[in-house]
Amino acid sequence: MEPYLKDELFEFVKKDQQLFDFIHENTKDGLLYLNPLNYSEYWANADFWKNLGYTDNSLPSDLLDCFSDKEQFNSIVSKFLDSDVSSQAVDSQKISLKHKNGSNICFQCKYYNIEGDTAQYIRLVIAFQNEQTDNALQESKKRYKSLFKNAPIPLWEEDFSEIKKQIDTLKLEKIEDFRTFFYSNPEFVAKCAQLIQIIDVNDAAIQLHEANSKEELLQGLDLIFTPKSYDAFTEELIAIAEGKRECSFESVVKTLEGKEIDIQLNWSIVPGYKKSLERIYISTSDITNLKLAETKIRESEQKLRLTIDNSPLGVATVDLNGKFITSNKTFEDITGYPTSELKKLTLFDITHSSDHSKNQNVFKKLISGQEDSFTIEKRYIRKDGELIHVRIHAGLVHDSKNHPQFALAFIDDITSQKQSETKLKKLYSDLKENKKRLNIAIEGAKIGTWELNLKSQVLITNEYWINSLGYTIDEIEETLDWWLAIIHPEDLPICKRKLIQYVNGRSNIYDVEMRVKNKFGKWIWIQNKAQITQRNKDGFPLKVSGVHINICERKEYENSIKQKNKEYQEVNFQLSKANRQLEIAKEKAEESNRLKSEFLHNMSHEIRTPMNGIMGFSRLIGDPETAPEKIKYYTSIIQNSSNQLLRIIDDILEISILETKQQPLINKPFCLNDFIMELFAIFDLKAKEKKIPLYINKNLSDIESTIISDKNKLNKVISNLIENALKFTNNGYIEIGYYLKEKDLILYVKDTGIGISKENKERIFDRFSQEHKGIAQSHGGLGLGLSIAKENAQLLGGRISVESEKGKGATFFVTIPYNLAENAVNILANQELIGNHLYTILIAEDEETNYLFIQTLLENDLSSNYQIIHAKNGKDALEICKANKEIDLVLMDIKMPEMSGYEATKQIKMLYPRLPIIVQTAYSSKADSDEAYKMGCDDFISKPIDRDIFYEIINKHLPIKTP
Repeated sequence: MEPYLKDELFEFVKKDQQLFDFIHENTKDGLLYLNPLNYSEYWANADFWKNLGYTDNSLPSDLLDCFSDKEQFNSIVSKFLDSDVSSQAVDSQKISLKHKNGSNICFQCKYYNIEGDTAQYIRLVIAFQNEQTDNALQESKKRYKSLFKNAPIPLWEEDFSEIKKQIDTLKLEKIEDFRTFFYSNPEFVAKCAQLIQIIDVNDAAIQLHEANSKEELLQGLDLIFTPKSYDAFTEELIAIAEGKRECSFESVVKTLEGKEIDIQLNWSIVPGYKKSLERIYISTSDITNLKLAETKIRESEQKLRLTIDNSPLGVATVDLNGKFITSNKTFEDITGYPTSELKKLTLFDITHSSDHSKNQNVFKKLISGQEDSFTIEKRYIRKDGELIHVRIHAGLVHDSKNHPQFALAFIDDITSQKQSETKLKKLYSDLKENKKRLNIAIEGAKIGTWELNLKSQVLITNEYWINSLGYTIDEIEETLDWWLAIIHPEDLPICKRKLIQYVNGRSNIYDVEMRVKNKFGKWIWIQNKAQITQRNKDGFPLKVSGVHINICERKEYENSIKQKNKEYQEVNFQLSKANRQLEIAKEKAEESNRLKSEFLHNMSHEIRTPMNGIMGFSRLIGDPETAPEKIKYYTSIIQNSSNQLLRIIDDILEISILETKQQPLINKPFCLNDFIMELFAIFDLKAKEKKIPLYINKNLSDIESTIISDKNKLNKVISNLIENALKFTNNGYIEIGYYLKEKDLILYVKDTGIGISKENKERIFDRFSQEHKGIAQSHGGLGLGLSIAKENAQLLGGRISVESEKGKGATFFVTIPYNLAENAVNILANQELIGNHLYTILIAEDEETNYLFIQTLLENDLSSNYQIIHAKNGKDALEICKANKEIDLVLMDIKMPEMSGYEATKQIKMLYPRLPIIVQTAYSSKADSDEAYKMGCDDFISKPIDRDIFYEIINKHLPIKTP
């Protein structure tokens, strides 16, 4: 509501709450307080006059002059007077008001009557709202509601303003440790929870809690919260008390059906509501599956550790020299050594001396890569001196690059097995012909045995092995084919091949691991070992006998170790990746040191060069025989050298200040157009010395280009870029300008110089860096300019970038926020009501100073509104006319590159004979004007241009238009 209502109206508002609500809710773009019986008794607020283009010093003499249709307004007032005065707000109605410039604006207005002390004393309050403003507002609200409602994540919109008041009260009570206070006062937390006002929830939140509607969810809020939910709410209160804008917690909530859900809760204050907390957004993400996955991973790791620790096999790891690294409890029991003592020993320290040679051979083959794994039986000497037999299955663990890291071994104490085998051999030798006693001894050792008659192909096995596979003696066949049929198809070929090789004498041992299927269809891993037990008189084998050992557990452990090996390889891969990143960082550090060395070398050269000039010519000036004219010349050299030295010192000081990261910003309003003109004035002389045209491009009006920023820092950035452009450009042109892109202001410096290679486009912004060493030698400089420009651009809240191609010039872009000055915002708001440019004028002029003068003349013409287009040569002027049919007038310079003004005029007139073309030139002879008219021009202006003549000719040839 207006803070300065008319006193009389203010008294009514204080008495009438309904009137207060009407003004508060409906006044958007104007408020009129009127005596319907006497129009001269009225008051209007500032927004009413502002929308119609009036100020306090320029109000209309008659209120009715503000209405486009006076009869319509009189009719509305009459209708109001005829209506029941006891009614309050009248239905809204469209009405057209007249702007000060003559244009009409359509408003939606609502009426409210105020009854005075007598029935005849009535006042009328009219609230105006611009239809365009209202439509845009409604459309924006619709889009917001749609985005909120259909967002894929659960969202809650809540009002915490009452909670904010409670916390502010605590602060007044000097409470500082809010965490302790809230957790010690759960009743206060519960009270705050009751103060939350839920504004809205979206569909995703409704679905998360398995509700059928928003109403059902809000009615069942007590069902969805858990004790952890209140912990999360306590953390929210702490965040508010500590002044945080946002925070994130893990919590647990429920669905309306009682199902618990782990969630990630993100709480944030809507911008603009930090003080009041009237608008809070809360998003929740279902992380139940993530929590379950984490739990399963921990359980899996625990199971693997428990499996290894409780394995019936000893498990140990040794380094590439055989030194113990780790061991499980079973291995400690086998050797009698605790792990702490084993780590001080090697595998050879506990190996029997007679087995050293055999052990070293297989270990060397494993380490050298000749073997992937090995199985060996040997003897250990326990800590207590006892000699034991062990069977070791070992393999090598590699990193991601296949480099060996350590050996992993499974150790089986086979002392009792060896004793059994010894007994078995003795029994077999003593009772060779007594098969029954032999089977009893073998079954006592719980080993499966078999005997194959190679001639008859009859295979006999003991009852223990038959029963271990789930069969009875009556269910099997004593044939080789029957037993081969239950071997896994993948293992059968190697079993046959090794048996044939052994029987034919091509190998000294038959030892194979394979899978056989038991009666219930399960595959059982066994180790099958055999030897020839009977030959004929010629030595040809007749019978082969062997043993079966169930190795399922060992295989399971081997598989688990293989999986762990993969995990180790992944860890090693990540370590390798980290090492590479460290190497890159090292290379960058070395490159930085190299650049600093080059910088010091360049700085020495850059300082000594001007110092040489200063000192040398100072001595010559001191020579009494030096002529006065030479003294003047020498003095100019000393001044130039001093300026050069001063620039070097300024760059070094600037980079030192930037290094501290403490340089303050001094943001003030300034006109960007004036800023560009100042740069043009400074560098245009330098450009002309190199005979290079310097162009400028301004894309906004003076009002639109009045921004708030640090002008000095922006000047450092753009000046550095222009100096670089002048330094590296010998042909072509240089252009400086800017344009607006969304909410960013983009300034640029474009040149047609030597350009930058693609691989060096980012490098040139690093401190002490130049594209290559030859730059410092041929063009000078310390390599600090672009670094200073980059860091100043970042201080301004922006960034700097470059587009370039070697040999084809470069364009540097400086992007900063477009912060329009407050007074400029107000002026532009009024100008939006005026409309677009009335006339479009093309200025064809290659000399930037002349173009700027003509542009200024047109911009200062208060009688018209112009859009100005700049062509830098005759060819551009022709192409612009072809592309833009809205051009009303062409101002054509005669002497221009690529295509003269005469030729451009001739070709444009051939295409558009009715388009007015006015020639301006420094050649003012009659022959020149005759030539211009011959080519088709409509008028002629001589340079220097007289302002009054210029306006007279412009107005003469522009077509008549009305706003």
